Parts: sequence; C-alpha cells; structure tokens
Amino acid sequence: MHLFLITSVVYTNARSIFSPKERLVQLIESIKSVREKVKDVYIVVIEGSFLTNEDIKLIEQYTDLIYYVDIINSEKSIGEVQLIKSYLNYLYFTEENQSIINKIETISKLSGRYRLTEKFSFHNYDTSKSLIVITGNVYHTTYYRFNSNHIYYFLKKLEDITKSVYEDIEDIEHSFFKNQPFPLDTIEEMKSGTIGIFGYIAPTGDIYSI
Repeated sequence: MHLFLITSVVYTNARSIFSPKERLVQLIESIKSVREKVKDVYIVVIEGSFLTNEDIKLIEQYTDLIYYVDIINSEKSIGEVQLIKSYLNYLYFTEENQSIINKIETISKLSGRYRLTEKFSFHNYDTSKSLIVITGNVYHTTYYRFNSNHIYYFLKKLEDITKSVYEDIEDIEHSFFKNQPFPLDTIEEMKSGTIGIFGYIAPTGDIYSI
C-alpha cells in the first residue's frame, strides 16, 4: 500500500487570491488525481483549518482519512512541518496504527491544491528510493516520496527542520536541503518539468509545475 499525505489549509489567514470555496475545489482535484494515478493508495488529507460539515462530506467522498492539526495562525513553512510531523507521529506511535504501518510501502507528500497530471508516473520509480526535485540548495517540497522503512529517520530530521525554520527563519525548502530528511544513499533526484505536478501559487495565481 502507498500512503499519500495531502497537506491543506482551506480557510487560511495567509495571502491568497483564491477563496475558500476555490481552495476546496482545488483540494478535491488534488485528491481525485492521486486516486486516479496511484494504485493501492491510502489518501490522508492533513487539514490545518476547521472545515464545515458540507466541506467534510465533499472531501470524504474521495479520501480515506481527514486528520486535523490547527495551524491557522502559523507561518506557512512552520505550519507545513507541523501538519506532517503531527500526523506521522500519530501514525508511528499510536498502537492501533501498527497494522497499517506494516502495510505501507511508500509515503508521499503532495501539497494540497496541486494535482498529478498525465505525465506523473508513480509506479515507474524504484520504491526503495527517496524521490525529490532539487534546485541548487533547495528541495522542492510540493511533492516528495520515501520508503516507509525510513519513517523514523524522517521524523527525527523533522525535529531539526523545525528548529532551523524557527531559529534561522528559513523556509521549508532550504531547511529540507540543509537537514537532509532522507538517507543520502536513497535519494533519486527527479528533474523539474518531467514529474507531472501542476497547480497555482496562492498569493499570485501564477502557474507552478514540476
């Protein structure tokens, strides 16, 4: 089974040209694209705001779980780390989840409101590898994937990333590069423009694709 984490903040205090309704539609498109492109997938939406009952009914049609972490007043990079760290700690350290962990082969993270396109080929990559797009000293964190055997390693590195984001006032992309959250001998660098991820940058509406 392949675990897909989709991070989301539908109702955000951050600058965005998209309304909550538009953000919700974009999130649902993200989920649907994963369901379409990835076989044997378990999708978790990690939501950082408070959804309405109507929102929940819409999302639940396409996802396996909605997990809440209140980050509504957090800065973007800190908020993203909090979302991922909270869910993975819950997954890894909650006894009732051990049977799920044993079934998981890979863990992917996709930023909500971005979707997988026809270029995306999840099953063409070695599942033992950590997949990431790297530009200079930046890890593109819109999408990445690693083998579930490295979940504890990744969680420990998230502690270092949290510290550097807070203390060094770094964005998450630079902090991921500096703290290397994947074992170096597992990294398979993906080339930007070939991955098949598409979406819109919230503050400007500019297209972002890798």
